[in-house]
Amino acid sequence: MKKFLFILVTIPFTIYAQEETTPKRKIYLGLSNGLWFNTNYDLSNNDWKKMLPDWTYFDSVDNSNGDMNYRSFGANQSNVLSIDFIHPKLSGENFEVSTSIHIGHGQNVSAYESKFKENRTPVDTLISQQTGQAYYVNQLEFVSEYRSYNAQFLMIGFGEHFATNPKRRFQFRTGIEAMASLSYKSEVSATYSRDYSYEGFLDYNNPSVQLPENFSVTENTSTNMLTGLVMRVPMDINLCLSQKENFFHRVRVGLEFNPGLAMIFREGSVRSNFTAQLATNLKIRF
Repeated sequence: MKKFLFILVTIPFTIYAQEETTPKRKIYLGLSNGLWFNTNYDLSNNDWKKMLPDWTYFDSVDNSNGDMNYRSFGANQSNVLSIDFIHPKLSGENFEVSTSIHIGHGQNVSAYESKFKENRTPVDTLISQQTGQAYYVNQLEFVSEYRSYNAQFLMIGFGEHFATNPKRRFQFRTGIEAMASLSYKSEVSATYSRDYSYEGFLDYNNPSVQLPENFSVTENTSTNMLTGLVMRVPMDINLCLSQKENFFHRVRVGLEFNPGLAMIFREGSVRSNFTAQLATNLKIRF
């Protein structure tokens, strides 16, 4: 017990002594946590058929009433671990140049498509006993088909960065980054349904006129992995926690916005789209 207390007491003094004697540190270890906005992935009807070879309801819903390719504006949680190697010979008093290695996850690629149509069939006629006016009852058939594709990616890459004010409290950092991506979770889903109702008369009840039963079927499956490349321009504003020569002088916290271009490679073709990450970060200099 006494030995344990002795170690606890001496640790702060040991760290302080190392701070005074250690040469200028040249590596930042960082972690960013935030949101990576969905990358929209446009798919043709042939693409859907290849991913859902057993789906028998393709082209069962025409485009007479609706056909929509959805673009998602959602976001996925993102975590990226980074190591920055500072170049003393390329850096100066008022700026800092570094090369970074990144590994993490967060990019989400998605595609959605929906088709629907409505069919009306007259089934009955109601006559008002007061006015003699005729009211027509229709059977409404609503037919829909909905498909979705979603893939999440692991990422690894590097970047070249330029940062201002390395010795001051506030710092701005930018550059260019290239990150290779590989999907580790690719899911496809399709749903076909037929729903029936009476149009205009919710309380209509005639035992001799019966609606067909509603019908719905869903298929969920996984698909081949995708590869891709993200080229982005990081923009980072960060804050040094202390101006004194202590441990917190080595720590920076910041906010980063990383817009860029996401390229997805599939069967010899390249699909590109805008992508972006918004995150907070923590960096410690070693």
